[in-house]
Amino acid sequence: MENSTIYTWLLVGIGLSVVAKLLIYQGKKRAGNIIVIPAAFCLLTALMFTVTDFARLYGRIPEQALSLLGLAGAVVVIFQIMMIRLNRSYSSRQMGWFIPIIAVGLGLFFWLWHYWV
Repeated sequence: MENSTIYTWLLVGIGLSVVAKLLIYQGKKRAGNIIVIPAAFCLLTALMFTVTDFARLYGRIPEQALSLLGLAGAVVVIFQIMMIRLNRSYSSRQMGWFIPIIAVGLGLFFWLWHYWV
């Protein structure tokens, strides 16, 4: 992927993060929390494409690279939802089911990374 595309993902992610923080600062927490989720995915996409092994995999087998990106994105989105819900003063017992999902997702991601890359 070209550097300009990576910078575009990075700038979109940073821009969405700034907008989310401004909305939260203005008291619109729900809208700010929703905008944080695509911001995290954009930043993850920029980060993944800067890793040389992932970029090589994307050049050889784009389907596998995009499935890795989707899996990593799902883990990041679930983590963001967990943090948003914890921030709303939910019981940590209620959030306990997020931890195994994140652990399985990360384990699957690293196993596929080792197997494909």
